[in-house]
Amino acid sequence: MKNINKTTLVLLTGLLVFLTSIILSLPEANAGIVTNNDSRHDNISETEINALLKYYSLEDEIPIKNIVVKIYDMNDNLVFSDKVCQNLSECDERLNHLINQSDFLTEIDNTKIYVLNQ
Repeated sequence: MKNINKTTLVLLTGLLVFLTSIILSLPEANAGIVTNNDSRHDNISETEINALLKYYSLEDEIPIKNIVVKIYDMNDNLVFSDKVCQNLSECDERLNHLINQSDFLTEIDNTKIYVLNQ
């Protein structure tokens, strides 16, 4: 009984030393709060920031590329092929229904290929 208590004490002490060494080796967490010691953003100039903001501006119109969807059945027969609608009034409800019943296979250029999972 005395040896068991001594062994347990030695194991717990070793575990405590191990956990303490891990905790001390971790860098200080700042929860995303920039402190005086945080110099990650010091190298970016204001002109670079403005250039990035101009480049990634949401005011620019993003051209919508013509995407074709092709849906095949389990026997590799083409079931449906059409361009993706660019506005809601042109949308084919059948396309949405078939895509929901299909598994995406691949995309080649501007063509997305699906297979019905029947």
